Amino acid sequence: MPKENALRHPNAQFSGAGAASGLKSGAPGAPSTVTKTPASKAPTKAASGKTASSSASSAAPKKKTPSGPSKETLLALAGLKEGTPAEKVAALEAALAFEGKPTPEAQEQALHLLAGLCAQTTNGDASSARILEGVVASVGLGAALEGLGSKKGPVKAAAKDAYAAATACLGAPAAKTTLEALLAATAPELPWPTRAAALAGASALCSSAPAQVAACLPVVVPAVTACLWDTKKDVSDAAKEAMREAFELTGNKDVEPVLPAMASAAVRPAEVPECVHALAATTFVQSVDSATLAVVVPLLARALGQSGAGATALKRQAALIICNMSKLVDDPRDAAPFLPKLLPGLEKLADEMADPEARGVCEKAVEFMQRLEFKCAQSPVDWAALEDALRATLFVASETPNTVPAVAARHAARVAVALAERKCFDETAWVEALVPIVAPFEQGDAAAADDTTEVTRRVEAARQQAAEATKQAADAEDAAEEDDAEELCDCTFTLAYGTKILLHNTQLKLKRGYKYGLVGPNDSGKTTLMRSVANGQLDGFPPADEVRTVFVEADIMGELSHLACLEYIFRDPRIQACGVPRDQVAAMMLKVGFSEKMLTDPVTTLSGGWRMKLALSRAMLQRADILLLDEPTNHLDVMNVKWVKDYLKSLKHVTAIMVSHDSGLLNDVCNHIIE
Repeated sequence: MPKENALRHPNAQFSGAGAASGLKSGAPGAPSTVTKTPASKAPTKAASGKTASSSASSAAPKKKTPSGPSKETLLALAGLKEGTPAEKVAALEAALAFEGKPTPEAQEQALHLLAGLCAQTTNGDASSARILEGVVASVGLGAALEGLGSKKGPVKAAAKDAYAAATACLGAPAAKTTLEALLAATAPELPWPTRAAALAGASALCSSAPAQVAACLPVVVPAVTACLWDTKKDVSDAAKEAMREAFELTGNKDVEPVLPAMASAAVRPAEVPECVHALAATTFVQSVDSATLAVVVPLLARALGQSGAGATALKRQAALIICNMSKLVDDPRDAAPFLPKLLPGLEKLADEMADPEARGVCEKAVEFMQRLEFKCAQSPVDWAALEDALRATLFVASETPNTVPAVAARHAARVAVALAERKCFDETAWVEALVPIVAPFEQGDAAAADDTTEVTRRVEAARQQAAEATKQAADAEDAAEEDDAEELCDCTFTLAYGTKILLHNTQLKLKRGYKYGLVGPNDSGKTTLMRSVANGQLDGFPPADEVRTVFVEADIMGELSHLACLEYIFRDPRIQACGVPRDQVAAMMLKVGFSEKMLTDPVTTLSGGWRMKLALSRAMLQRADILLLDEPTNHLDVMNVKWVKDYLKSLKHVTAIMVSHDSGLLNDVCNHIIE
């Protein structure tokens, strides 16, 4: 293959020995400066009135000076086949660092270099390809995407090869940086082929790096949404596919049935009301993270801004959904990007809505959102500072720190930060993500970097450093949440039923006066947990002489079913054990609504609502610190349900844990949800 065509072949194998020497005049393989003109095209003096040489001279275009690396420089870079990882990264970065707009020739040469160097470095080994990951993700991918939008055929062809080779160099840990390059290429001022290719790349990344892309959905969804109505069908179709792929990454079982409707509503605003109605019928029990919020918040924001017939009911439903979901946000930092999108609209509705009931729902939603906003302010993580600290940790032991390209060091630190952002602190995950992109620059050659003990040690130090930084933020959040309420319990336990492990190393923290909703699928151990607490069988839970826990049961005990209501409570063995006098029993029963006559009525005459009042009065007589309630509103009419809610909310110094399928009870009574 002639030397002058080597760089233009995407699969060329570059050798260092002759690449630079071939540039000399007269050297074998050097580009020829003589151009032969076919006889049939040769101009004649008779036909043109000019000599052939003067005609050729006047017709020759003026020579343009490339704004990027010269051909000589690129040929010299082709000799990097045996170069060190640092030399390859520095060379590729220099080749792509154009000053101003490059000429098509310079752009083509740089893209061929990108394709060839990526293919050369990969050499069938994905781990070796990660040597170039930093420079490819931050510079190379954008250059290839830009070339795909070129109107010059050779540039576009080179860009296709470069794009394919570049994406092969990018591993899943680099997904965040890769996404940044792809989303930047969806800007409306760029050519449509560039935008369509970038959106297709985002779709592919959803499949190859789902966990990493899911953590980036708060950025991905708005960028893709902006392309859904593009006038170019190729772009809008690619955006729809990217949106569909992104929505599938939420991992939230509660919203999964509504995902197709939400994806459709993102394209068709007329479907927003119907989609919100479907979402309002969803029972939320699973923790809500940033990925789920990224998918749901755009729909809710649209609903809050609706006008016309039915708008009040729609806004009320949206506010109620926000209330329900905000209770299930474990980490307030997940909600931080979405607060500016929802809170202003909710505050406006809470002030202006004419319907008092709908306005009340909006006020409650504002209260929950402001609580999240306060927690976010108390638990910030300075990710930029953490990135600098991790870069220093990962490369601190380098004997020749100046040989580590800044782009490679920065990329390694950003991969570490991305792991921390998605709360991944698994030791194996950190080693697999970081050792291949740190070791080659510390040990000289990826192929010879067999002993990675020192690099692995520094990766572990970085992991612990990141975990500590995020833990400090979480501790600050907990400290901000502390108030004057007494802490009743803070224990870690494991719960099993038979041979089935229900909960493993689970933390339970309870405070006096708080109301907790215990939610989860059937047979997940909710009732087992409460009975274990009531019976003192939970490891680490305070003993009964410190914290008195009572399981509230509305069923009538058979051995006492023949008694009158007052006698039924008074003769209960638990009341007898507490030494409660008869007049105190009567006073408590009157307090919960019993009349003097009802005290002497047979207990078997009581309805479901009165049996619950009877059970609650018995529990309070035991001076309960914690009430445990299993479906307390089952089979109760509307008036008795309201009574139960009001009574539980009136217990300012008693903590309650309740299992219920009544979302209204959980919404109105509970401060926190335990999943």
